[in-house]
Amino acid sequence: MIEKLKDMTIVSWGAYQYFRENVEKLKDKVKIKYIFANEKYVIDKEKYNILDKKEKILALDNPFIIISQAKISDVENAAKWCKSHDVPFCHLEFLINNSKFGIKYIKAIGGFYRDFNNNTIEVSPEAKGNITIETLEAKNSCVSIGNISVKERLYIKMFGYNAKFRIGNGTTIVSTNVIVNTNGEVEIGKDCMFSHTISLMQSDQHQIFDLYTKKRINYKKDIYIGNHVWMGRECELLAGARIGDNSICGARTTTSGIFPSNVIIAGCPAKIIRKGIIWSRDNIKDKECEHFNECIDKKALKYINENSESVTNRTKESEINHKSSFEDTIIQLYKQGITTKEIAQYIEKHYGNYYVPKQNVQKGNRQ
Repeated sequence: MIEKLKDMTIVSWGAYQYFRENVEKLKDKVKIKYIFANEKYVIDKEKYNILDKKEKILALDNPFIIISQAKISDVENAAKWCKSHDVPFCHLEFLINNSKFGIKYIKAIGGFYRDFNNNTIEVSPEAKGNITIETLEAKNSCVSIGNISVKERLYIKMFGYNAKFRIGNGTTIVSTNVIVNTNGEVEIGKDCMFSHTISLMQSDQHQIFDLYTKKRINYKKDIYIGNHVWMGRECELLAGARIGDNSICGARTTTSGIFPSNVIIAGCPAKIIRKGIIWSRDNIKDKECEHFNECIDKKALKYINENSESVTNRTKESEINHKSSFEDTIIQLYKQGITTKEIAQYIEKHYGNYYVPKQNVQKGNRQ
């Protein structure tokens, strides 16, 4: 990004306290030639050309505006003007923090930002909390953040090319770290509840090869978390993990496995410890409910369907890694407690209708 700015005429929109506190951090990155601000408040006037009217920016050759204001309403007004006149811009914070974006100013500029490496960040205006997105080592990545609430910290780090991260409305987080690498995806559904110190690691980061064939064996696998999923403290989901709607991951669960809806999983590696459950956000300290109907939060009911326990219910065609071993996938499903019928449905959907479990097996024969 910095290299491309060298060919543009840099204008600082604002030169007040926020600008003065941070301008030194820009000196090795870009050279500011012009300032649009009230001249009487500008310090070191001799260093800049002062523009008293913003329309004069349009007369400059290839202008680029750095919004150097802290007040949200001022940032909003500057961004609206830039968009209406098709003038490229960013906030000063985006430059001095080495492509680490807080949502405060992303929202202020309209909730959408695209940098010079074609990384896009889209944030709901209702999203709140300490959310940071890092794209320093990424190109063509996409981050989409819905109306979520973060109590302590959500840190999203994008690597490589074409990485994608999405999180749905209504999800609440205490603290979570996310890493997404080249061509990888991490998707979190709606109305989820994340405890503290959660880790979603979509990529191994480094490459692993078979000793004998020298062929790579750890191709990318995506992470998918369904709607209304409760992630207990210190859970870790690794590449390939898929959790169905209304499910619960117990504290310190670690998995790269595939699990259906309405189950509780726990352990390392994780296993299903209970099927056929739903859960509510209602806190025991406020009221102990003997029946789900007594709960205030009944969002779980939105995500129940006839095939809620089927592994095929939340597994998308696009999420099937064509380079992963077919046999390994089926073995993994079997180990997670998926029934033979459900495995057959999975195979039929993703690999064709060539497998039907035998209904009447004669003694001594195997399926």
